Amino acid sequence: MKKTLYILSGLVLALACSKTTVMDNSELILTPTYPGATKATAAGFENGDQLGIFITKYNGDNPTPLQIGGNWGSNLTLSLSGTTWTLNPKVYWEENTKFDIYGYYPKMDVSSVDAQPFKVAEDQTVTGGVEGMSAYEASDFLWAKVKGATRSTSIPIAFQHKMCKVDVKLVKGQEYEGDLPEDIMVYIHNTVTDALVDLATGDVVKDNYQSATSIKARKTAIDKFEAIVVPQRLSNRVPLVEVVCGQVSYLFESTVQFKSGTVHTITITLSDNPEKVAIDIGGQIENW
Repeated sequence: MKKTLYILSGLVLALACSKTTVMDNSELILTPTYPGATKATAAGFENGDQLGIFITKYNGDNPTPLQIGGNWGSNLTLSLSGTTWTLNPKVYWEENTKFDIYGYYPKMDVSSVDAQPFKVAEDQTVTGGVEGMSAYEASDFLWAKVKGATRSTSIPIAFQHKMCKVDVKLVKGQEYEGDLPEDIMVYIHNTVTDALVDLATGDVVKDNYQSATSIKARKTAIDKFEAIVVPQRLSNRVPLVEVVCGQVSYLFESTVQFKSGTVHTITITLSDNPEKVAIDIGGQIENW
């Protein structure tokens, strides 16, 4: 008789445990959106992309500060397979609570939530690098936050560019004869390529302990080049852009403030006479 009662009580206990841990529609589902609907590859987020996710739980109506560990979810991996986003490991809602959700891309090992090291590539023409990303794409740091999220079927999380993009356009002046050569190279000089990222706020600053270097911009057309640059101010007039055409090099000096989340357009008018080559740093496009 005692043996029968023991088995039944174990069955009741198992059912009780499963009832408290499994809830209908309790899995947290995230739906990321890429800024501006296009990516470096012109296709938005792509199959196989991995994003980093942090989740903090509110204490009543009070948000909990983001920490390196001990969050509701710490540096989880959100992966895209086909059209489906999957969070690993899975996260579940708790009754009557709210979450702050932080996302970043590309996914990396995180050593600090307020000063995470990040580096843009010095040669952004390289393709097929880590996890199939080009050096240009791997330099494009994205960040997002959803504040006070409550239980829902799916939570949209909109990402923003946090680096600065530089577009360089070459224009043939009236005295420039012939076509632009195929072997043109463009460099952005005197910028620090090391950054420190605050994952809680999305703020990005240059690492003041690192030295300035040069970035080789990637070519998108015969007369167009682009590069990702860490936000920073060049307050002194320094060599900024260099255009190399065969055996001829054009070097331009300027001051500029590279702002987070903006596009700076630099137009260079070429001439056969080096003294008549001109540079124009145009307006900024925000939220690119």
